[in-house]
Amino acid sequence: MLIAPSLPATLDLLGVSESDRSELLGAIPRAVGDPALLEAVTEVAALLRAAAGPGAEPPDLRPRREHDHALQQAVVPGQGLVAILAHLVSTDTVRAFHDARGIDPRITRRSLADLGQQMRVHREVAGGLGLHTQTYTSRIWAGAILAVGRLYVEIMRDESLPAPGWTAGIHIPEIGPLVLAEVEASLRAAVELLGRTFGDLGDGFGHRFRCRSWLLGPSIREATAPESNLAAFASLWSEEEVYDATEEAVCFVFRRQPPAAWQDLPTRTALETAVVEHLRTNRPWRGALGRLER
Repeated sequence: MLIAPSLPATLDLLGVSESDRSELLGAIPRAVGDPALLEAVTEVAALLRAAAGPGAEPPDLRPRREHDHALQQAVVPGQGLVAILAHLVSTDTVRAFHDARGIDPRITRRSLADLGQQMRVHREVAGGLGLHTQTYTSRIWAGAILAVGRLYVEIMRDESLPAPGWTAGIHIPEIGPLVLAEVEASLRAAVELLGRTFGDLGDGFGHRFRCRSWLLGPSIREATAPESNLAAFASLWSEEEVYDATEEAVCFVFRRQPPAAWQDLPTRTALETAVVEHLRTNRPWRGALGRLER
């Protein structure tokens, strides 16, 4: 697969940017020629393939990171190359799962293209080719995360419910303003898609949603005007389990990996100013777990 003629089309499908594509195409011949690294790619791809489908636990790639990071240094500096290549070679499995479930190919394309988006974020944060959100992308490759309009929906178990079972987690991709009408349209589309495509997961599945985010909770309400898109989104959710989301806020607002000195961060927007003020005064940015039903 890594040297197949179909590779450019796969990179297109996965939304890989020109900068990442150029470095990746330069690294692949060296990776293929390195038996230890190629063995690691094969192992991770097998983990991703084995996890496809509801009920399978997405693989936890975190224990492998240091090992795979060390292997990659002989090929290209950075981190995440093994995981990127494993995602490439196992794309056929998640596509087959989507096809078997009757998922719209446009949803498949948008879902898989988030790998390229995660690589772009890594480049912004770290300055080069890589992937540091392997835990998240492995859930896409398990078929558990689907791009439905403005939101991404994750099929997940929720043991914290009064009657534990399947629920729909919400992720908020960085693809523009969080317009309430678009959010509501995504929720309606998710109810239809999940009920039609995953009805075997139980009565009522697809009507319950949960979202754990720095964009919910006390801090975002304090930082935004009541009429803003972010405040309107937060108001949809019944919030519980407030938590320290400072690292999330810093990462998403500034593209910085904590720790970050507040003196080095810009204050061009009200949101940037609010996060910096929390850092300056040593106050945690408080996110929350939220729930809603449709």
